[in-house]
Amino acid sequence: MIDYGSIFVKFSSNQYIDDIQKGRLYFNTLQHFIDLEKSSGVAGQGDKNEAQFPVSQEKRKTKNIEIITNCTASYGFEDFGVFCISTLKPYDSCNGMGNYKFSDDQIQEFKLFGCDSCITITNIDAFICRFINACKKNNYEFAHAFVTYEEFYQPSEEFKNLATDNPFAICFRKDNRFELQQEYRFIICKHVDKPFILDVGDISDISKVCKNCFPQEK
Repeated sequence: MIDYGSIFVKFSSNQYIDDIQKGRLYFNTLQHFIDLEKSSGVAGQGDKNEAQFPVSQEKRKTKNIEIITNCTASYGFEDFGVFCISTLKPYDSCNGMGNYKFSDDQIQEFKLFGCDSCITITNIDAFICRFINACKKNNYEFAHAFVTYEEFYQPSEEFKNLATDNPFAICFRKDNRFELQQEYRFIICKHVDKPFILDVGDISDISKVCKNCFPQEK
């Protein structure tokens, strides 16, 4: 359940932040983020385990060197489109108004993505409704939910049961090393081979843009 005292925060560059406020949401494929970590070797914005579920993890030692063999299962969701956004809860409130602040660790995490701007969405319910209406208008099947964070190769019994009933749930599960991102996901359930735009309509009435709020270090 969403805590409606929370807000959404989307990080981007100055180049694209105004487009987001106009309601043009950029959906990339989950495969893009798989390839991003594989090509860079750095987890963060990319994650090689997107849309995967662990089958086994074997650890063994050979000449005092620990070798880890991982095995995951794929269900064919990698070419679905995803729009990711962070959730920020108020650290205190006064007269119904929340005060919001990212931790220093979170700020460093987001700066690694090369983002210098962000847009805050203060009415989560309205934003979700506009996403749903845009999907229905385009006859898209869709899903949206918070991401669950846990040790990737040690899924909880609760999540095992959930994934057994609904394998698509794996698209909303990530390793706990990504927990700082506090992600909420919007997924379009159609197979695509390139990014696409979903127009949800102007959101300037429920959002505020902050440019150059995360200046990059030189």
